Amino acid sequence: MAPFCLELQKKGYKCNLALDELFWKVSYGEHFDVDEAIKQAKKWGVKLNLKLNYGVDIAVTQWRVDWALFGLYKNLKAKISYGIGLNKKTNFAENDFRFDYYFVHGDFEKEILLKNKIDEKRIIKIGFPKLKYEKLNCFIKKEKPIITYLPTWDDFKCIGIAMDKLKDFKDYTLFVKPHSLQSQKDIEKLSKYFKVVKDCNIKSVVSFSDYIIGDLKSGAIFDVIYHNPKLPIIALAKKEDLNYFSKLSKNFNIVTEDDEIEFKENDFNKLKNYCFKEEFILKKVSKISPTIDKNELDILKERLEKTYKVQKDNYD
Repeated sequence: MAPFCLELQKKGYKCNLALDELFWKVSYGEHFDVDEAIKQAKKWGVKLNLKLNYGVDIAVTQWRVDWALFGLYKNLKAKISYGIGLNKKTNFAENDFRFDYYFVHGDFEKEILLKNKIDEKRIIKIGFPKLKYEKLNCFIKKEKPIITYLPTWDDFKCIGIAMDKLKDFKDYTLFVKPHSLQSQKDIEKLSKYFKVVKDCNIKSVVSFSDYIIGDLKSGAIFDVIYHNPKLPIIALAKKEDLNYFSKLSKNFNIVTEDDEIEFKENDFNKLKNYCFKEEFILKKVSKISPTIDKNELDILKERLEKTYKVQKDNYD
């Protein structure tokens, strides 16, 4: 969200991060580290608001929301995708459609929303601010060609396939960049064959890798394409999961448990333009959002008043 705020500020909009601890714990779960988020935001140079302001013109979130809290915003509510993924149930499709605006990275996500009957006027293409601001933060001394594995962390992970297919690649250095939610058990298993690089960003991975192996579910393979669409990529998937992924997955060299790994040079230039196309248009608004559930609002007022110690008329 910090790069998104910086991009809006460039265009003349006042945009700050709101990091209210209660809101994040309720809406995002215990894996959200508020202290780390504050540290990172300061590093970006983005102003922090440590209490939510329910009177803002536009409130933006990245993931599933608790509408009891998020619905209290008076004006417009928008959603931004935190990354691109190939699974059919994207972060848009599996959430509800009560948002007034959807900020998407490109045409791929826009088409998903259009298929779900979202009015085109509510969809704004913003490119990929997160990756625009990435700088190299990790440097590797190369002795052999490098293969870097980018696993996902959930039921779609293909760690077993990666280890089985790559364990005998003795002429390569094998790195793995775990997902931020990767379990310690996964990391310990991977470290048997791979050198683990936890704090290395995608731009750095692209700079030192000769080949990328990524789980088909992982949005990180699109991050790679953004930085270098010429880098050979192999996408791993379990055969039983293939029907969960969109038609766009056909652009990738997919390896299942039954296939051999064979690196090919891919041309992802068209795919890059399709997924990261920018059309950043935003008009300042002050209308009252039609998405607020008035009954839900009344029920939750008492809870929020106790939490934030505010007067009733703050929400009227």
